[in-house]
Amino acid sequence: MNRQQGWRVSTNNALSLFQLLLFTDGEIRRNPPVAPDPNDPYGAIFTLKCKQAYEEPHIEPRSLYPKELEAIQEIISLLKSGGDRQIILATASGWDTKHPVSAFRGPHVGSHPNMLFKRAIFMTGNPVVIFLPRHKVDPNFREAGFKCRSDHQEIEPNISYCYPVFGEEMQLFDALLNTPLALCIGYELEKNEHEVGIRIVGEKLKNLLRPELENAGLDFEYAAKEFILEAGVQAGAIIIANEKFCKLFPR
Repeated sequence: MNRQQGWRVSTNNALSLFQLLLFTDGEIRRNPPVAPDPNDPYGAIFTLKCKQAYEEPHIEPRSLYPKELEAIQEIISLLKSGGDRQIILATASGWDTKHPVSAFRGPHVGSHPNMLFKRAIFMTGNPVVIFLPRHKVDPNFREAGFKCRSDHQEIEPNISYCYPVFGEEMQLFDALLNTPLALCIGYELEKNEHEVGIRIVGEKLKNLLRPELENAGLDFEYAAKEFILEAGVQAGAIIIANEKFCKLFPR
């Protein structure tokens, strides 16, 4: 609630834009600098090229089409307009650790324009922090599962399919090595975990991610913190960071 001084912040979310305007001193702007789609349930702001490049969810891993690559390049240019000294804070619909198709593992999102936007984020060269709650990482929870069209050849009505953020042009392992990247995961004890220490939950989350992330040299001890929420609920957060991120932001 403290008013932050001198920040230059841009966002592609309408709700975040209003919150920042209310509570932040400094330059607050939309990026992309276009009107939000009034039909987008999340208040997301995407370029017209992103919307026009629409494709159905993947049936199997594929390369992006020229119109998708053109939309991504436009986003990269817009994101870089903020200058070199910036950090990108992002979320995702989930981080899949168990998908039988390895190319579908990692972060996934719920719409095609968001997939293009997220891919562009990782191609800017700027440091990126992805924020996720435990339910979107731990495969024991429904939110972490990547619902892709390879499960059913035909599109089912009333099913929200996911798009993998990474693909042929930029694979997850390449992003883990080349993009200054940190993954911040928040968690709290579930109702059936009162006998489990909050620190144990954090360690279990690290172990879930180790097979995919440790080979890329990520630091699993970069940061951790525990909290007591309302009504005495135990909670915590861990940050896992790669070498390039650690050099920019030492512990």
